[in-house]
Amino acid sequence: MVEARNRNIALYAGNLFGRYDPAGNRREVAELQGSGFTTVMLFTLHVDSEASLYYNGTPIVKNGIFANFDYLPNLLADLKSNGSVQRVLFSIGCANALDFATMGTLLQTNQAGLLQSFGALQAALPIDGVDFDDESTYNAETDATLSHMLATPANFSMTVTYCPYTEQSVWNTALQDTWQLDLQSQTPLPQSVRWWNLQCYGGADPVQWAKGVPSNAGVADPYSLVVPIYSATEDTPETLQQTFEQLAGHGFTNGGLWNMTNIAPQYSLQQYADAIIEGLESGPTE
Repeated sequence: MVEARNRNIALYAGNLFGRYDPAGNRREVAELQGSGFTTVMLFTLHVDSEASLYYNGTPIVKNGIFANFDYLPNLLADLKSNGSVQRVLFSIGCANALDFATMGTLLQTNQAGLLQSFGALQAALPIDGVDFDDESTYNAETDATLSHMLATPANFSMTVTYCPYTEQSVWNTALQDTWQLDLQSQTPLPQSVRWWNLQCYGGADPVQWAKGVPSNAGVADPYSLVVPIYSATEDTPETLQQTFEQLAGHGFTNGGLWNMTNIAPQYSLQQYADAIIEGLESGPTE
């Protein structure tokens, strides 16, 4: 395993620990701990009209109460206790999902219920935050309100990330609006949105996205904000390392992979993480 040092090496993990399988779950923990990935995104969380939360199709917070995943707290605690994984986030939404439209309505009609559900999730699990995979609604006001609400120390102090692939103007506006809410806090906060997990496998150009980050959004370094994410379906470790060598030359310092479940049998998680890290470490500088 190549040491990531201070880099953010992110991994999406579809339905990771989604069912109780003691032997299988432990194998996954061990594989992740030795992989080199530093951030794991559990994919995916959904929100219903009553503010209940579902990990894929199974309720994980129902009527404000943690449910159905009694084995998950210890697994996530073990995952972060040793090895490379430092952060665990729940990704919210996916293609064609209406979670952000639902949360936009809840912000107006049942914000207390939404807060209760996220509070129950955080109280039950050693998670660090949430990732916004909004591919349907594109409402900057909703995204900004949720970002500040979840990240503010007055509520949860969650890490909030975005997972865009298109509509950069909307994500830029959400970033700017979040920053304004942060500044208006009783004690001004740093930008609540920590980074963007950019879906490069969806066609997004990370260089252009970094260049397009607004200067008035509390972001010191756009090339650290944008974390290029590539697909295990489309890339081998070798091609991925070559890609990150080029990106390092533009100033990118972090990277990631979609999706743990798509890795071909001849490759490992560690090979992909090593490829990203070695590419970022060995790339040319401008």
